[in-house]
Amino acid sequence: MFRTAARFGARYGENFDLAQHIVDRTNLTRNYLPKRHEEVRADILKSLNGDAFCTTTDLWKEKYTGKSYMSVTVHHIDADWNNLSSFIWSTTEYNLEDHRAPSISKCYLENVPDAPFRLVTTDNTNTMPAAFRLLDSDDQIGCISHISSLVAKACVTSDKAAEVKLNVEAAKKLVEHVKRTDLQSKLTTTLKQTIATRFYTYREMIGSIINRWEELENILDARNELKYLEDINKILLIQTSRVLKPLHDCGLELEKDKEPTLHRARYWEAKLQAAFSAHEQDMTAIRKMKEVGRKALLTKLSSRLNVYHDVASALDPRVGEPTDEDSRRKICEKIENVHDRITGVDGDETRDDNDHSLLSDGEDSEEVSEIKSPTPKRKKNPCDEIEEPEFAFYKEKQKLAALHQREVSRKRGGQSTLGVRV
Repeated sequence: MFRTAARFGARYGENFDLAQHIVDRTNLTRNYLPKRHEEVRADILKSLNGDAFCTTTDLWKEKYTGKSYMSVTVHHIDADWNNLSSFIWSTTEYNLEDHRAPSISKCYLENVPDAPFRLVTTDNTNTMPAAFRLLDSDDQIGCISHISSLVAKACVTSDKAAEVKLNVEAAKKLVEHVKRTDLQSKLTTTLKQTIATRFYTYREMIGSIINRWEELENILDARNELKYLEDINKILLIQTSRVLKPLHDCGLELEKDKEPTLHRARYWEAKLQAAFSAHEQDMTAIRKMKEVGRKALLTKLSSRLNVYHDVASALDPRVGEPTDEDSRRKICEKIENVHDRITGVDGDETRDDNDHSLLSDGEDSEEVSEIKSPTPKRKKNPCDEIEEPEFAFYKEKQKLAALHQREVSRKRGGQSTLGVRV
């Protein structure tokens, strides 16, 4: 503080008046910030240039004050299609107890820039689609990253997959115990907790446990607390992690805010459906988990994808033109309908029905559902370090059971109170 004051004195001299150079907090909040706020808004409106754009909106509660708000974020791509920009346009106080669709749509309209068309991304509560059906210039789509989280939640919390649910709950209790007793400092890497709003992070928690399993055994055995590990079926935990992997990858890719991701929804729908298909070699508990996942994908994901996802996928340069004429005609009709909706212009009179130039020209392109997309770049995940066991999980169940029995009872001289679940 003294050095700062000395620098001010050296720069401005002995007649320096601090009040003239540092704005007091009342003046800052009443004059400077509102003025700066309007300047930034003007710059944003100039960049939008009256075009259509996308928004993201959500209702949330500030835990310290207890106040509820609606936030609106604007997403816009420049005229050269090079720069995707996102701006938090408004955060307005809102009564969360009022979940009626008309109230939500009214608050949204009062706090969003005018535009001929807006595509709105929201969470997947039933109220949101109803709210935006009331608006002429807005169409609503559900957040696919949020949907992947809901599917993961169903997989690990459903009573129809009770064995997986109990095993994951035991894993959570272990992590909570380690954090509560400050045992994290004794581990090479810390155990990961789940994020309440991102259920696909259960895989990160599971991976952190598996990768530190032996360390946990030694630490807990020294404290006579091996019961926290004995309650966990390690083999089932590994298999659960593998089932959750595509949901985890989907959530990470589609939650990006600096890159468009709408065109990836159909790709991930196909990939997740394949990942949750039944296999004869699956453990009984995993079969039940996959069954829950398939139903969740159908009701939460497939039912919420629409023409915007179809058109975005078709316009992806990596997706080839459909090979049969009927599919080609249908996707062109969808592109034309979306174009007319966004621009507000009916192009039927000037459109050539045989003009399919909006699609790519690749003659050898595969069907949309068959595209092989590169794996998205992402941060290293602890689950990726889980080593494949050196034995056949599914063909030799007796060996698998014996291995699990030995693992949970090794520190007790061969005595175990845990029933093996296979």
